[in-house]
Amino acid sequence: MSIKFVNTPSLEGMDAQITPVVGENPLCRIPSVRALYTAVSRQELMDHKPGTVQGFVLAFEEGLKNIVFANLDCRHDHFKLVNTVAEAVRTAVEMHSQNIFVPVGTDFTDEEVSLICQGLMIGAYRFDLYKAEKSPKVRFTVYSERDYSAAVQNGKMLGECTNLARDLVNTPGSDMTPVVLAQKAAAQAELCGVKYEIFDEFEIEKMGMGSFLAVARGSVNPPRLIVLRYQGDPENDSTVALVGKGITFDTGGYDIKDDESMSTMKSDMGGAAAVIGAVLAIARAGIKANVTAVVAACENRVSGNAYLPGDVLRTMSGKTVEVINTDAEGRLTLIDAVTYAVQKENAFAVIDIATLTGGQVVSLGYRYAALISDSKVLTEMIQKASAACGEKVWQMPADELFLEPMKTSTIADYRHTGGKGGGTIAAGLLIREFAEGRHFAHLDIAGPAFLESEFPGWETGATGYGVRLLYQTLRLLAE
Repeated sequence: MSIKFVNTPSLEGMDAQITPVVGENPLCRIPSVRALYTAVSRQELMDHKPGTVQGFVLAFEEGLKNIVFANLDCRHDHFKLVNTVAEAVRTAVEMHSQNIFVPVGTDFTDEEVSLICQGLMIGAYRFDLYKAEKSPKVRFTVYSERDYSAAVQNGKMLGECTNLARDLVNTPGSDMTPVVLAQKAAAQAELCGVKYEIFDEFEIEKMGMGSFLAVARGSVNPPRLIVLRYQGDPENDSTVALVGKGITFDTGGYDIKDDESMSTMKSDMGGAAAVIGAVLAIARAGIKANVTAVVAACENRVSGNAYLPGDVLRTMSGKTVEVINTDAEGRLTLIDAVTYAVQKENAFAVIDIATLTGGQVVSLGYRYAALISDSKVLTEMIQKASAACGEKVWQMPADELFLEPMKTSTIADYRHTGGKGGGTIAAGLLIREFAEGRHFAHLDIAGPAFLESEFPGWETGATGYGVRLLYQTLRLLAE
């Protein structure tokens, strides 16, 4: 797919138009497209409620065949703005449109135009790698009398990085092994001028990452520690670490998942895809900040060498953890990755993002991520970033009481799971224990990372959740 910006309106070669409706008039002041709206009655437009989409087939013998109205009176809600535009694209594509004209009024802000273009990219996304018949490529032409060229490019870039993350997650686990994920991350980093380092299982062992390796050893596919370093502020020594959970497939280990739960477990690397996509976006935008992405990539499998319930693991920090349930493997990889970020990369702040707990889905569903943090700075920045990009978060209490059950092991420093209640919070607080007092925030994206049914603007599968949220967070921190 492609997006270009023009400041001279022309419908030549266009077969559809997505028309943002703001107020009563859908950009009727643009002379070259005014005649199109005579095909639609005023009453139909008045019934077109904020955040909704209507598509019409036009009875023209040549040229433009379809018009889609997207009511953007909801544009103050950036979640609805992106989703409405994305749904308009899906409507146009279902009407067999490929070359789509998008006129934008001059009263939109640059931020809103960027979000519109993100919606265009998200709505046009199709994962057809394994299909014999590929989806037609969609091309967008965004027009306005005002110069929105920079905003269009920003939105296109963020859409591309989001869709890259979706590709990584949607690829089946047998093809997206830890080694392949590392190769993909390195290749993308080179394209963006981001430095990278990939550690193999022997180097991981030398660093003492016993918790990470315990999860990894059940698979014949070796683990990789992926580190991407972007130096956007070379005169500053401080860096922010983005740590993503990178379980490329999760069977649950000996506490094995049931059929229904396991079928979507290629999605358990949603956090890894998010931090990779975010660092690439930050680099492409040239944000003045130092950012390091850390991914402990491995599989959680069953074998004669797999770790067991009751095992005691020595982490990179030197602390020990008693394994209670092998299907709570993500936190075991993350605690070593967080330790690496603070000890080896000297991060002053750590944000980890992970498809971590079923409790997150039970409590918040598929549109909100759970935020656990006692850092006022990070909490404020993440919440502002959420409002800016439309990726929703909900702050959970970071009360030490949730951590207490995890300190009751008689043979190790921690149990790696707690009591029956508050598991989402407890998991985040356990990971925080390994941040060594740095600013820390945990994002549980078990719900929003992967959709098992269609949502307006989105097809089933990976969403790339977190790419745009982390990008906006670092942009705000850099200001």
